[in-house]
Amino acid sequence: MVVRHRVTISVRSYAAVWAAEELGPQHPALLAPLHTDEVPPPERVLQAGAELSRAGLFDERAGGLHPDLRHTFRLLARPSVEFYGWIVTQRPAANLSALAAWDGDGAVLAVLDGDTLTLSPVRPAMLAEALVDRLPQTPPAHGRSVTAPANELETQHEPGAAFAGTTGSKTSSPAARALQRLAAAPRTAAAQLYVAARDGASRRARNPYPLNVLDLPDGRWFMQHANTSGQVWVTAAPASTQSLVARLGEMRRALN
Repeated sequence: MVVRHRVTISVRSYAAVWAAEELGPQHPALLAPLHTDEVPPPERVLQAGAELSRAGLFDERAGGLHPDLRHTFRLLARPSVEFYGWIVTQRPAANLSALAAWDGDGAVLAVLDGDTLTLSPVRPAMLAEALVDRLPQTPPAHGRSVTAPANELETQHEPGAAFAGTTGSKTSSPAARALQRLAAAPRTAAAQLYVAARDGASRRARNPYPLNVLDLPDGRWFMQHANTSGQVWVTAAPASTQSLVARLGEMRRALN
């Protein structure tokens, strides 16, 4: 069973316990390397144990982690289904990442925000909603959807540019110009959301294209690539909470 209520622990304790439990690589959305300070590893574990004990997450009788926290960490290490992403906001200034995960025995939302990791139990059927709820409250934009071939656009992959999805201009088509205006518009927040799942042989598959979310002065848009019969297209449209959840659901079903 995963944690039964919302708990917040320091990133230092999370990293120390993860290493001590030998859980393997951390999830890409929850990367928190051990601090390179003078504290020796055994002392780090003791400090983490003291913090977790105060939070009721250390089972003194068993001499280790509370079983619920251990199960939660193991779930985060190898989830069966995962909705995750990175979110950046300007007001307030924040840069966080989140993972909503399920493994058959429970589901949890993990949010890495600065120096803390917050864990919350969620319903298995509400993973997409749990992730989308981490976005700021922004109404959908007023506008119509627009689609253009990806080969008419330049895609950026540099850090900080991936949220935009496109840049530059290779064409004078109205649809491509509209997408470029959206990508270049000032924004108050942006997010990049992914879906992944494991099959019966524990092979992990992830959608090749993320769902990009852009909060612009006129409201929220999504922008996404899609491969249709060998042709890659880029679509942008006003985005509500419901439409984002629906898009993530489509991404999940495409992995079956």
